[in-house]
Amino acid sequence: MKAIIISLLLLPTSAFAANTASAVKPLSLGNVFSMLFGLAIVLGVLFGGAWLIKRLQNVRGQLPNQQLIKVLSVQQLGLKDRVMLLQVGEERVLVGSSNQGLRTLHSWKQSGSFQSAMQQSAGQ
Repeated sequence: MKAIIISLLLLPTSAFAANTASAVKPLSLGNVFSMLFGLAIVLGVLFGGAWLIKRLQNVRGQLPNQQLIKVLSVQQLGLKDRVMLLQVGEERVLVGSSNQGLRTLHSWKQSGSFQSAMQQSAGQ
C-alpha cells in the first residue's frame, strides 16, 4: 500500500493536468470576473461579520440592568491620578486611582442626594 502511495506522489502532476491546461485560458474575461466576484463575496462576509459583531455589542450594552457598575463621575487629579464616583447596585463608592492601584475612599448607601451624603460624612 505504501508503495502505491509513494509512486502516486512521485508521478509528475503535469501528466494529469495536460488535458485541462489547454482548455482553460488563465487570463480570460470570465476568470477575472469570477475572481472579482469571489473577492467581493469574501469582503462582504468580512465586513458584514464585523458590523454584526459591533451591532450585537451595542445591543448588549443597552439592555436594562445589564451593567452592575456605573461610573457616575470622574475627576482627574494629575497625569495618572483620578477620583471616581461609582454606583454598584444601591451603593455608591468613591474610589481613588493611581499608579499604585485602586483604593476605596468612601462608600455609602444611596439615600437622598450626593450633597446630603457628603455633608453627613463630613459631620462624622
